[in-house]
Amino acid sequence: MTVVAKALRRRDPITSLVWMGGAVAAGGNMTAAAEFDAWMDPAAADEVLTSGLPVAMVPLDLTASCRWSREDLAALAALGPVGALLSRPVGALCARDGGFVPHDAVTAIALLEPARLSWSERHVCCERAGSVTTGATVVDRRHHAPPPNARLAEGCDPVEIRAAIFAAIAKLAGGASPGAPSSAGVVGVDAVR
Repeated sequence: MTVVAKALRRRDPITSLVWMGGAVAAGGNMTAAAEFDAWMDPAAADEVLTSGLPVAMVPLDLTASCRWSREDLAALAALGPVGALLSRPVGALCARDGGFVPHDAVTAIALLEPARLSWSERHVCCERAGSVTTGATVVDRRHHAPPPNARLAEGCDPVEIRAAIFAAIAKLAGGASPGAPSSAGVVGVDAVR
């Protein structure tokens, strides 16, 4: 968010942002309240969220629901040379953590095929300087909340998301996968349009 906040201050032409970051009810993965990407620069996160720029937020709650198991790792390795290559570091993370969360790939699906996720319009801000909540993303769900400033990814079918990711990996390897989503144009996770 630091780079996006700087770009907004320079008035660079940004029309929208898909942000892999923040958390709603999951708590954090850096502190009890803060997810890593919001925690790294909470002032920038809050600046971007409250800037008026259309933001689609793919939070930790959503990406964590797409956790891969050791069985998924075997399926990944069977996707050809790209899957086999990816299965090595993913396998190390599975061994260390008991599973793997493909945060980046889930967010790429949210960017390329947003209809695969359920979304709601919410008001979101980031705590800039709480004594124990710095970096926490606050999603206001009250019926009298301020006007929405973010489109929040709230649900998905993890099996469908995994299948879409695997189809894209198989396609990268030159394999044919029926119904495979296009991965063209994905160059990053915090995708700016």
